Amino acid sequence: MSIKHLFRHITLWLIKVALLLGGVAYGLLSLQYNLQNMREIDALYNATQETSPELSIESAIAQLKLQDRLNVIENKILQLISPHRYDALQNNYLDTTALSQAQDALQKATHALFVAALSHASTLTPLSQAELETRQKAFQAALTTLKNEHIVLIDAKSNLLMLYIMALASLLLLLILWYGRKLHLVYGDIEMLLSVDKERIKELRTLEGTAIQRRVSKGGVALNSKSLLDPQTQLPNEKGLLNEFAHREGNVQEVLGVAYYDIDNLKELEMRHGKPFTDEVIKKFAFLLSLEKKPSDSIARIGDDEFVFIIARKEQDSAYAQATALIKSFEKTPFRTPKGEKIFVTASGGFALKDPFEKLDNALKSAQTLLKRAKLQGKNNVTKLHNFDRDREQRI
Repeated sequence: MSIKHLFRHITLWLIKVALLLGGVAYGLLSLQYNLQNMREIDALYNATQETSPELSIESAIAQLKLQDRLNVIENKILQLISPHRYDALQNNYLDTTALSQAQDALQKATHALFVAALSHASTLTPLSQAELETRQKAFQAALTTLKNEHIVLIDAKSNLLMLYIMALASLLLLLILWYGRKLHLVYGDIEMLLSVDKERIKELRTLEGTAIQRRVSKGGVALNSKSLLDPQTQLPNEKGLLNEFAHREGNVQEVLGVAYYDIDNLKELEMRHGKPFTDEVIKKFAFLLSLEKKPSDSIARIGDDEFVFIIARKEQDSAYAQATALIKSFEKTPFRTPKGEKIFVTASGGFALKDPFEKLDNALKSAQTLLKRAKLQGKNNVTKLHNFDRDREQRI
């Protein structure tokens, strides 16, 4: 995967994660508020079930306590009016009129039932059982009406919650845009480094680009003599590779893979677009090779368009995957011809395993032979032996 595609995937992934988290947060908070409202409604409704036809002074006092709860609901109504006073959609206003009417109706029914309870308990002006039951039914009807109208509170709180969610989503969007801009700047710096233009490299705008520049300039190679370096790419040459490999600290548990690369059709490209263009192609390949290198690896340019990548990994499949990753990254790197045309260039490679007891030259020759096979198989690939272990046994 190219660096450009990698950055694009990271940005899309961040957007998807932000949308997913926003949706989950909204759903959970909305569910929490709805459940809380329903519990309050049920508690209010259940508290009124204590009233029965056999009313007494105690039950009437309980109704007065119920009226205090209704006053609390009325205060909630007043608190909810302000946040929804300026609803641009004009279809989610809190219907405080209907809710207040239901509130008043229940208070009147509660008062009538309270008077009925006192009269029924008194011996002065007792009410008939039928009148008491009528007022009881009126009270239950008013309570049911208020309960239904109380559902409006759920919508009001959901709308208020929506404002908070929108604010959070806006903040996440701003963060994503900022991070996307940051990625764009980093990618721009990497493109400048890929161009290997000394003047443009001075224009690096991010710390990440500067860090990459330092890593490439170091190359992971400590060579004291210029005779060990390739002057065009600043990579070790063949002599520098052998010198570095001779001084490396090996690990018996590591597998050493030797990849031998060659840029496809370089001579044809030079004839068509000129040597400055092919020089840039070579430098870009060297730069990508530097990015793939780990501290335990070795890289070198040993010919005009030939490069070597010695890969130290715990498993041979991992080493081969690293060798092919360079080819895939290179084929997705765009180049601009002198005429401004955008083209892509490929490379081929051969991959061989180095036996711990053989010389590096032998492994290089094996990888070079496999490179020729890759050229015959259509180029733009890395050829390896189908059975590494069998090849090792034959060479031993």
